[in-house]
Amino acid sequence: MAGMVKHAAMGTKIRSMEGKMLKKGDYDALLKMTSVSAVAHYLKEFESLSLMLSGINDKETHRGDLEKRLGTQMILEFKKLYNFADSGTKKFLSIYFTQFELGLLKRVARAISEGGRENFSEDSDEFLKKHLHFDLSEAYSLSGIKELTEYISTIKCFKVLASMLKAKEKYDVFTFEMTVDVYFYNLVSKSLKHIADKEEKEIFLKYFGTKVDLLNLKWIYRCKVNFDTDTDTIISYIIPFYHKIGKKDVANLAAAKKDEFLLLIRDTYYGKIFENSDFDYESTVFLKNFYKKLKANYPYSTTAILCYLQLRRIEAGNIISVIEGIRYSLTDEETKKFLVI
Repeated sequence: MAGMVKHAAMGTKIRSMEGKMLKKGDYDALLKMTSVSAVAHYLKEFESLSLMLSGINDKETHRGDLEKRLGTQMILEFKKLYNFADSGTKKFLSIYFTQFELGLLKRVARAISEGGRENFSEDSDEFLKKHLHFDLSEAYSLSGIKELTEYISTIKCFKVLASMLKAKEKYDVFTFEMTVDVYFYNLVSKSLKHIADKEEKEIFLKYFGTKVDLLNLKWIYRCKVNFDTDTDTIISYIIPFYHKIGKKDVANLAAAKKDEFLLLIRDTYYGKIFENSDFDYESTVFLKNFYKKLKANYPYSTTAILCYLQLRRIEAGNIISVIEGIRYSLTDEETKKFLVI
């Protein structure tokens, strides 16, 4: 508990920032709008969101452009908290930044595999230039994922990741992204050992353990239901970080036949998420409620910072859904089905 008291100022900062997030009434207003420019005008009252949509026009509405802008917004949110944090909290926040950094590498892999360099706005961000362990421009200039893997092997802090990628002997986007995820959560697992405060450690485990449980379950579900993937391949991409779903349970799910698997997964702690095929949406709803509850129960923990950032990401995803609803001329009710409010 003593470890959390020192984060009281950060907790107050988060509450202040959270108070500026969209409310139900704001979403109701956005759903009534018929143009992207009207959405952008409305969101001018919300500082970080207005920056996300700054200069956007009705033609620039496809998901790729919006996700680039989302990345920029998340950097801005992270910077606000990072610059406010004390040295101990900054060390903890490095976990989030590592995940963001690895996310950029995955985006680079997708871009170069498609034969071109996308103009991500993060390129010119001074905060990133100072803290990134690699050069974005150089990474984008590479000709393929094999070359990207070689480039990563020259970066001291990513040598283990490069070794994991090379061991797969497959240089495609899927293998790259799955291996990066396994690498990140291996880092998280190791970092748990260095958290001295018992309660902080427990909260940290709840946060990451829940996320990994769902990642593993969604991976197995897709393999079983959509692709009929063999058990060994499924197990090779399982993230070895267990919370509500134990190692033996994961092995049983991976080995089960499709019909048996569907019964087993619905009998787990997360079973309700998989009662219909739209489990991506249901898992986001589950995680939003989880983040809000965890942050409310432990408002002065360092994990509350991560919960806040994830809630901001969900909010930005909602805005993307509203804009795509306008683009495809969906009704209010049709668009609302995609929002996680």
